Amino acid sequence: VREIVRLADHRVVSANGRQFCDVRGEFLPLIGIDDLFAWQGRERGAEAADNVVILHSGGQAFGLQVNMLLGGQDIVVKPLDENYTHIRGLGGASILGDGSVCLLLDVATCVGLASPTKAERPAIADALASASPPVSSPSAATNRGL
Repeated sequence: VREIVRLADHRVVSANGRQFCDVRGEFLPLIGIDDLFAWQGRERGAEAADNVVILHSGGQAFGLQVNMLLGGQDIVVKPLDENYTHIRGLGGASILGDGSVCLLLDVATCVGLASPTKAERPAIADALASASPPVSSPSAATNRGL
């Protein structure tokens, strides 16, 4: 996790059916968890995904839209492959203090799934050229950590 930002404080543009968010001059793919794993038939929650968790790995990054931030805690990661089928993008699981199970993302794989292709880059540049100017807001400060 590189940082957490509020979506309302940043410019969002669409290109080739995908959204990109301007975070201090860096246009990052903006993806919801349903889109990242191509989950079909799920209804989107009534809450708007106003928070974006910027994930990075191997020199690439993307913004993962989340409905809410719950906080952070120390956990023990257990691999899923030992007992279950491998799911690309999931790195493991943990049992939380209240007994609930928390699935953990494999950030390197997720960044690869979210990164724009070379064919999409010209369309992104065109969308940026025709987009409105960036939002300038005193509340555009970022939060760090979960």
